[in-house]
Amino acid sequence: MTIHNFFQDIFSYNHDVNQIWLKHLSDLNVTSSNNIIMKLFSHLINAHQIWNHRILQKPIDISVWQIHSLQKLKEMDSQNFQHSLQIIDNYDFGKIISYTNAENKRFQNSVWEILFHIVNHSTHHRAQITKEVRSLGFSIPEKTDYIIYKRVK
Repeated sequence: MTIHNFFQDIFSYNHDVNQIWLKHLSDLNVTSSNNIIMKLFSHLINAHQIWNHRILQKPIDISVWQIHSLQKLKEMDSQNFQHSLQIIDNYDFGKIISYTNAENKRFQNSVWEILFHIVNHSTHHRAQITKEVRSLGFSIPEKTDYIIYKRVK
């Protein structure tokens, strides 16, 4: 497997699992804008979009903690996935991207470091969402761990 194929695979996984979770949250009727679950899921999707836009050198028009509806998150996740695939197909993974963070500090990272961070960041916040959903007494979706996802795919 090449690094190109690896990134296509983990971004497909990331997108599929986000979509599974968004459907599950909809089924549970988790929609309140002040809910920590919605805050975390919105953050996960917003951050992915922000990182894509940094690589693509597009203006960033959302804030990292902006809260969205489940339907909007579903649409944004699909757009994020398409943009990430464009990056994977068209960018040199070693290319250095210069960007400014939310505190207006300048940094540089390679495309592959940013791509890896996007998926790792998403996994981290889905784990937090899992904890919150369980604490409310709800079930969590099955087959969202990477290795289980790969077994059934």
